[in-house]
Formats: sequence, structure tokens, C-alpha cells
Amino acid sequence: MTLEFPAFTHLEQLTRQVGGPLAAELRNTVHTLRNQLHDARQEAERLAQAQADAIVNSAMMMSELQTARVDLEASNTVIQTMNQALQTALATAQENEKRFRLLSDAAPVGIFQIDQADRCIYVNTGLRRLLKTTETGKEADWRQWLAPNDQVTVLARWREAITQGKEFAHEFRILTTEGKLCWVLVHARPLQLNVNTWDGYIGTMTDITPHKEAEQLKDELVSTVSHELRTPLASLRGFTELMLERAFSPEKQREFIGIIQQEAIRLTNLINDFLDLQRIQSAKQRYDFTRVSLEPLLQEQLRFFSSEKSQHTFRISVDPALPFVHADADRLRQVLGNLLSNAIKFSPHGGGISLKASQEGEEIKVKVIDQGVGIPREILPKLFRKFFRVENADTRKIGGTGLGLALVKEIIEAHGGYVGVESIVGQGSTFYFTLPVA
Repeated sequence: MTLEFPAFTHLEQLTRQVGGPLAAELRNTVHTLRNQLHDARQEAERLAQAQADAIVNSAMMMSELQTARVDLEASNTVIQTMNQALQTALATAQENEKRFRLLSDAAPVGIFQIDQADRCIYVNTGLRRLLKTTETGKEADWRQWLAPNDQVTVLARWREAITQGKEFAHEFRILTTEGKLCWVLVHARPLQLNVNTWDGYIGTMTDITPHKEAEQLKDELVSTVSHELRTPLASLRGFTELMLERAFSPEKQREFIGIIQQEAIRLTNLINDFLDLQRIQSAKQRYDFTRVSLEPLLQEQLRFFSSEKSQHTFRISVDPALPFVHADADRLRQVLGNLLSNAIKFSPHGGGISLKASQEGEEIKVKVIDQGVGIPREILPKLFRKFFRVENADTRKIGGTGLGLALVKEIIEAHGGYVGVESIVGQGSTFYFTLPVA
């Protein structure tokens, strides 16, 4: 495109009229100026177009920036919402974990978790209490809990369970940190936090030692009662058959009838002791509480036992003006009868048996003292358990079911008192009980 400049056109016409070298030089100068001005105008137009393009581009960028800002604000809102949800979920998870641990520690059984590497990674307070330990970090190798004689069986059952991914349930013994054996029942099931993944096992451990001891006592009861029933029944049958088959003098018949009567009383007392103990422990025993004077009751029991043929000498000592007690007189007779009977049985070579009663503060304390074989110190805490019998060379021939002292304890505690024993081997024993003053 050729740009026209009127001033330059006029100059060009003048140079043609003038002519000469100066004119030629002037024409060249004018031509050069024309070209420069032409270039300047083109550059100005280019710059103007560039400016216009820049304005358009800037407007577009501003629009895009505005859109981006809106998108960014929306994204920020989403992020804040997600963050709040995450914080809420985290707080809920922490609260749930806290609640779980509180519930777990309050549970009356042991709770544990074993991971995929077969390590114990969690135990609750109940399990630490069962294991007799307060230390943490030592639970990982749970095999150390197993009693040596039970390890092979338990580990075989455990491997079978984890191999097949099934529940584990087994009774076995554990060894506490104090070296004590305890029977436990363990239930564990696979822990599956995600689909198709196995995350170990979680389970409970329940102390069933009392249950096992009760089973053992039940077995002992069957054995003991069978033996104790068999003895008087054999005597009853033997003497009745003898009297039916042969004729005896009146004196001999009276002697045999006396033996039959004693064995019948023994059998009756055995059955009554057992039934009474069952009623008391099932809270079905009824008591007839009245104001009771102890001295006549003690004298009565002492006369009863001293009237039997015995090598023992009996003494009684009662504080003057001994106050009344609030008690069931028949049950107190049962208590005194059991204690005096034991004193006689455990003094096979005779000796003195004393019955004492005295006031100590707001209580009356009654003691039955013998000079018999005595009882080892380590056995004393077990004496008032059901079916427990002292088994040693001095007492092996002495009969009994192990119910008498357990019955004494239950009756006295129902009266609001307590029982106890002191003994030295070879020197005798002192059994005592207390009753509150009426």
C-alpha cells in the first residue's frame, strides 16, 4: 500500500522545476523521509492493532481468572467441608476408641487381639488382672502364658483354627506371673476389617478356675458321700441281718440295737448336714431368731457329748452375767455339735476338751479347745471350704464328709458373726466363733 503525503508531493514537484544536483539530493532526502514516515505509520498501526488484541486478550484472561476464582472458591468450600467431615470422623473414631477401651477395661473377662504375625497387640485390664501383671509390652509372645503341660494341645488347636480361618474355643490352663495355674475358657474369632483380608483374631479369656474347682468338689462329694453313706449302711445291714438270722440274749440284742441307733443317727446327721448346706447356699434356709442365753445351751451340748463313752475330759468356762445373743438356738446347737464332734474325732488319744464363752466388746466369743493332733498352718485357710478334709498320717483314719465346718461358717455368718481357727501340730486346735450381743 502506498501512503500519500501532500507536503512531500509538493516538494517533489519543486525539485523537478529547480533541477540540478541540489534538486537531486533534495529529492533523495524527500524520498527517504517519505519511506521513514511510511514505516512509522505502519508501525503505529501495528502497535494499535497489538494494543487492541492485548485488550481483548486481557478481557478474556480476566474472564478466565474470574471463572478460576469462582472454581477455586468452590473447591475451597469442598475442601473445608471435607476437612470438617474428616475432623468429625476423627473425633468420632477417638471417642469410639475411648468408649471401647472403657468398656473393655470394665469387662469382667480378659479381652485380647492377635495380629497377622501371631503377636498379641492388645490386652485389657481384666486380662492383666488374670495374669497378675501390670506391665505392658510383654504380651506379644502370648505362648508364655500357656501351662507347660497344655502347650502342645493348645498350639495344635490354634494352628488348625488360623489355617482354616475358623473360630477358636478351648479350655486350658495358663501360668500367671506369680506361678499360679488357672483354668481359662478362650473364645476367639477371625478379625476381618476389610473384605477378603484377614487381620488376625480378637477374643475373650474367662477365668473358670472356680468352676473347675466346683467340678472337682462335686467329684469329691460323690466319692466322699458314697464312702460315708456306705459305712453306716453296712453296719445297719450287718447287724439287722445278724439279729434276723440268729437268736441273742436280751443284753446282746440291746447292744446291737444301740449300735444300729448310733449308725442311724450318724447317717441322719450326714444327710441333714448336706441338705442344710445346700439350703443355706441357695438362700432357702430359714432362721428363727430370738434372744438366746448361751450358758444353758453350752451346758446342754457339753452334757450330751460327755455322756458318751469317751476318753476325754470336758470343761466349761463362761463369763458371769454373759449377755443374751440374737440367734437361732437350734442352729447354734448344730454349730456347737459340729465343733465338739470334731474336737473329739481329732483327739483320738483323749485329753481335755474345753468350751469357753466370753464377752469382747459388742460380741460374744465362743471357743472349742482340744489337745489333739493339730492342723498344719498351710491347711488352716482351707478348713471351712465345702468337702475339704485334712489328709495326713494322723487324720487319715478319721471319717467325715468335709461339710461340718463349711456348715458352721455359713450359719455363723448368717448370724452376723465370723469363724476362725488357731492350731499347732501336735498340741491341738482352737476353733472359735463370734455372735453380736442382742
